[in-house]
Amino acid sequence: MHRTSIPLLFLLAAFWALATPVLVCGSTTPMLSAGSGHVVVLKEDGSVWAWGYNGRGQLGDGTLRSASSPVMVHNLDRVKMVSAGFSSNLALIEDGTVWGWGANNDGQLGTILAKQISQASPIPGLNRATAVSMGATSGAVLIDDATVMVWGRNKDGFLGTGSYKQVIAPSPVKGLSDVAGIVAGPSFFLAYTYDCSLWAWGRNKFGQLGDGTSRNWKKPHRSTLRACFSGLVADNHVVALEAEGKVWTWGYNREGQLGAGDTVNREKPEVVPGLANITAIAGEQHTLALASDGTVWSWGLNNYGQLGDGTIRNRKAPVQVLGLSKIRSIAAGSYFSLAQRADGTVWSWGLNNYGQLGDGTQDNRSVPVQVLGFDGHGFFNLRDSSSSEDLDHQIYFSATPASGEAPLKVSFQAVLPQGLKPMGVEWDFGDGDLSREIDPTHIYQSSGSYIATLTVKFSEDDYKESMKNITVSGAW
Repeated sequence: MHRTSIPLLFLLAAFWALATPVLVCGSTTPMLSAGSGHVVVLKEDGSVWAWGYNGRGQLGDGTLRSASSPVMVHNLDRVKMVSAGFSSNLALIEDGTVWGWGANNDGQLGTILAKQISQASPIPGLNRATAVSMGATSGAVLIDDATVMVWGRNKDGFLGTGSYKQVIAPSPVKGLSDVAGIVAGPSFFLAYTYDCSLWAWGRNKFGQLGDGTSRNWKKPHRSTLRACFSGLVADNHVVALEAEGKVWTWGYNREGQLGAGDTVNREKPEVVPGLANITAIAGEQHTLALASDGTVWSWGLNNYGQLGDGTIRNRKAPVQVLGLSKIRSIAAGSYFSLAQRADGTVWSWGLNNYGQLGDGTQDNRSVPVQVLGFDGHGFFNLRDSSSSEDLDHQIYFSATPASGEAPLKVSFQAVLPQGLKPMGVEWDFGDGDLSREIDPTHIYQSSGSYIATLTVKFSEDDYKESMKNITVSGAW
């Protein structure tokens, strides 16, 4: 959940971790962001949607009702970027203004007039922002002159403004310029500059500032790592992505979230072994990495299945998330994870006590499930159908029933685009069996979680896929 850097020049990403898009006027890159128990997503049409816990108004729909499927955030359009913090959010608008909603107990929404705001409202004094990052109790923005402004809780002067008081109005960070990306963590900040330097300030109990010490810093301090970055993740551990696809980690490591094969904290950055060609990172007490081939890898805490490997066993080294392919972006919240496929569909796994997985239930998942559409109808898609011919080829399928005791007989029915005749279909039921019938029936003999996949071929180079989770309990 702790935050993602906001690169200005790279089309790569991360959350309190998620990929951060290039900001191009007139286009919007869909993105995912996740908080403690809620999710905020930006669609291709510039609208913002949310689901999960809403006790502080963090869903932005004007209520305090939690939602297990997406609802639209009010008062927003022409949005270019979103960032979810612990229970607060920021949105960057095309005109450079910044809007916020959710919890405001520390002034993290730029006002002292309310403890929480349930609909997006503008943050005063910001009209030249190019990127945003929301931390646990503070916010940060990158300004068009490559400087940084921060506000919110300022315990021990950790905002880096030169003041020890709470900062309500966005204020500049002293001694920092030529900044390409910034990330707000739970009680510290990281920034990387165009000369490939990494700067950090704030709390350093676990070595998360990466300077080889555990000393706190009240102003920006250069890290020992010098590299050209395309993304950062800041929790009590830090994940840094080099532009060439290498991943570095340091800081807290009790759950193995550094991916180093042990649980020893690190005060200096180290490369995660076994990873290459990574394009995006995300993390909280667990870490996610998206590879260039569209697969997702995970490690660290797994008490609710947030690693997506079908278990609840912690991992000290990367393992592959099951059932995911053609992934374009990722995000990580508190004990849960998200991924967006190339077709615009969103998948989630892990803790689901507030409906943050968006599947209409409160059931935890140790493998990915698909996020439902508005009010639980159909499936959610981040892409705008009015601007993408590819969506005319969208496919879905029903599975009845999708859960039950073994042996479980499931009837599958494909939903294909009208007027388009496929060259062929193939079903992979996730248990080793395949079928080429249009609407097959399959019996799952053993208990477990399975990913059923429908692949439809429309032409020699046009394939579409849809996936669904099948849960079988008991034993035959």
